[in-house]
Amino acid sequence: MNTQNQRKNLLYSPLKKQDQERKLKIAVVDIETRSLGKQNGEIEVKIIGYFNGKKDFYFSSIADFVNFLLSHNQRNYKIYAHNGGKFDFLPIAEELSRRKIPYHITQIAGRLAQIKIITGNNRVTLRDSICILPDKLSRLAKAFGVVHQKGEIDFDKEEFDKTNPVHMKYLEHDLKGTYEVLTKFFNTEKVRDVTPKLTIASTSLAVHRTTLKAPVRKSPNYIQNFCRQAYVGGRVEIFKHDGHNLNSYDFNSIYPFCMRSFPTPVEYIGEAQDYEDFGFHKVTIYCPKNINIPVLPIKINGKLIFPTGLITGIFFSEEIKLAISVGYKLIKYHYGEEFSREFDFFREYVDFFYKLRQENKGTSLDYISKLFLNSLYGKFGQKEEFSSLQTINFDNEVNGEIFGNEEIFNKFGLIVSTVKKRSPHMLVHIASSITSHARIHLYRSGLSICPDNIRYCDTDSLYTPGILETSRDLGRLKLEESNIDYGYFRLPKTYALVKNGILKIKCKGFPEKLLENITLDQFKNSKLELSRIKVLGFKSAIKRFNSSFVETEFKKSLQSCYDKRKTLANGIDTRPWHLNKEGKLI
Repeated sequence: MNTQNQRKNLLYSPLKKQDQERKLKIAVVDIETRSLGKQNGEIEVKIIGYFNGKKDFYFSSIADFVNFLLSHNQRNYKIYAHNGGKFDFLPIAEELSRRKIPYHITQIAGRLAQIKIITGNNRVTLRDSICILPDKLSRLAKAFGVVHQKGEIDFDKEEFDKTNPVHMKYLEHDLKGTYEVLTKFFNTEKVRDVTPKLTIASTSLAVHRTTLKAPVRKSPNYIQNFCRQAYVGGRVEIFKHDGHNLNSYDFNSIYPFCMRSFPTPVEYIGEAQDYEDFGFHKVTIYCPKNINIPVLPIKINGKLIFPTGLITGIFFSEEIKLAISVGYKLIKYHYGEEFSREFDFFREYVDFFYKLRQENKGTSLDYISKLFLNSLYGKFGQKEEFSSLQTINFDNEVNGEIFGNEEIFNKFGLIVSTVKKRSPHMLVHIASSITSHARIHLYRSGLSICPDNIRYCDTDSLYTPGILETSRDLGRLKLEESNIDYGYFRLPKTYALVKNGILKIKCKGFPEKLLENITLDQFKNSKLELSRIKVLGFKSAIKRFNSSFVETEFKKSLQSCYDKRKTLANGIDTRPWHLNKEGKLI
């Protein structure tokens, strides 16, 4: 690599818009199945549909479909399946393994986000469209106003029959509706300026680069490792387990607001002198016990908590300043790293999508704009290490360990390896500053206004019987729901609301349908043990059944106690944990 290219690879650089109008080549695939109801959860493929924008094709077996893929030139196509990474791609991967056809998998959060197949001159790329548009197809079809809306047949109760024209019309609508949604998305202003990416986050990053005015140098790895220790998420806490006559408030786009309104640490300057220098600092600081809503977060046993007491940690300078202003005492300044303070890094990007959203409420542009506003910042905090899964004969230089035992390897031939790569966009100090600004804004504009009256908060929302000032402006509070008769907050993202005699339960990880028959008393006191049949993930299915496309009973229970704050003897009120000199929570 020459010196010029080496320098370029050290930069997060502006990206030129595509000059000519590109001809987008996408196709979509959808599989209809039925459960065989056997103990090992076998699934039978009934039919596979494929649509390339001009013609639809239907296949009776996965083998026939793979033959079609390999015999037709797919080189310039991206073939999408909605939720393909957790369903449609699973039997395709198994068929490729059975026939010893090499393929490479890109995994994201346990999902087969992409499968690449290379045979001779043919190249097939399968992608999961949920990585681009993370929502149910029925909601996407409505949001995008496409011609082919998703049907309403419940195939849990009715078996798919390819001789039934109503069922075939359902499949056709799924195919063409997905195609129309994707085509509309990829041809949206700004999106059409960049090459289609695998995820909405990587697409957002590419779009942001078209607005970038100057390149950003990569900071040294040891600086990134230091700043990463300050990179934690949103604040989700229960201050009182229940409350009456509640109002629910949300901030209008809290992360985009922080990206636009507050300075961003961009270029690394050097070693800091004290905590007021703009950047990240290691400090030992004391939070008095009388502060009921502390502001500095630390992770203990994987949980983000906001304790009182003696704390040593790495924090963003602006969060330390907030802590000092509310009564924390600085005990020792250890060291820190300073960055440039820039206000325009995200401004053009946020202004474009926020304006687009405001001018197109209730349309696909509203939906797309919201996605882009919320999907960018986290990309800068992307981890440098990830696992790669591919067949052993995908190329000549595969290093790693065999996946599974010898029997599994003989069938699937998969190698798992760990890859460590530092891309120019991996600037964790940027992502860390934005999440920090969001916690600061939540505190200053919400929690601190009525500190004794907040019941629950979750990143950009809060519940209180209090009346707060609202506005439609970016970053301001809006009233989401008023006059909630009663709310019970059991765990983070797990609560029940009663309004006009109607009970609504929100419970992370539990489908809404499984909660419909739960009473308030059961929600408060039971373990909430629920079960359902679901398709196993690719790796789990292979390890358990030596097959990639199986379903099994999935059991979910809710029995843990709230432990991010200490619940008092009355079972309602909570207080912050106190960190003593030995580093124990009391």
